[in-house]
Amino acid sequence: MQSDSLRDIARHYCVDDLPGARIPHARLQKILTVLHAREHLTHASRGFLQQQGLDALHRFAVGEVPIASMPWRLRNKPVGFRRRWQLKLKNESVKPPARTSDS
Repeated sequence: MQSDSLRDIARHYCVDDLPGARIPHARLQKILTVLHAREHLTHASRGFLQQQGLDALHRFAVGEVPIASMPWRLRNKPVGFRRRWQLKLKNESVKPPARTSDS
């Protein structure tokens, strides 16, 4: 994971369009790097995510949303699509996809 560029990390978390997500030493970039390393965020960092309206990242950081429910698979989608997903996550309780059996 160390070889991932700041742009790649920002795209992975679907925030590459936000100021500070790809700027070295910016607060958001540092938070993304910590999340990407699967380390725990400080209380101040979690508060920053809430303050910025990054509810999906905040819920992921505090363990409310499992990694399987996060939008990593959406990183190549248009920004508007990702924003709608973030609003959906904010307004609904996200559950892992239901498994169906073909038997």
